[in-house]
Amino acid sequence: MAGRIAEAAKAARETDKATIGQSLDLHRRAYADLGEAIGKVRTRTEQRWYMLYTGIGTALAVSLLWLIYPGWAASVAPDAWHWPERVAIRTMGETSLWDAGIRLMQVGNPEGWQAIVDAADMRRDNSEIIAACERTIAKTGQPVRCTIKVNQ
Repeated sequence: MAGRIAEAAKAARETDKATIGQSLDLHRRAYADLGEAIGKVRTRTEQRWYMLYTGIGTALAVSLLWLIYPGWAASVAPDAWHWPERVAIRTMGETSLWDAGIRLMQVGNPEGWQAIVDAADMRRDNSEIIAACERTIAKTGQPVRCTIKVNQ
């Protein structure tokens, strides 16, 4: 009888031992999964910080580049956008591209600008005579000698 009791106890302990083993294995896997999840959460948080640092660093680098070479963005944009011209207008404080161009010509070559102004004035003062000469040229197809008035 004692042998049977020992045998039954041993069989019961084997079942309990297997159940405890399975429970320990399940516990170890749950602990590992929990550690992995915590690691992923840390990684996501760190990634967000890295992205924030990268964004701030990029903004700082672009700002410094803009200080060193203000027209860099305008120079890399397509020509159809006319960014360099817009930058010039804004930088010079003028209202239009025409006004900015006049100012640049006046500063860049005062004598050349004065020649343009004088030619425009001469054309305006002699517009009727020049128009008559142009009509004659259109009719004859030959160069025509015209007399214009030049004012001082």
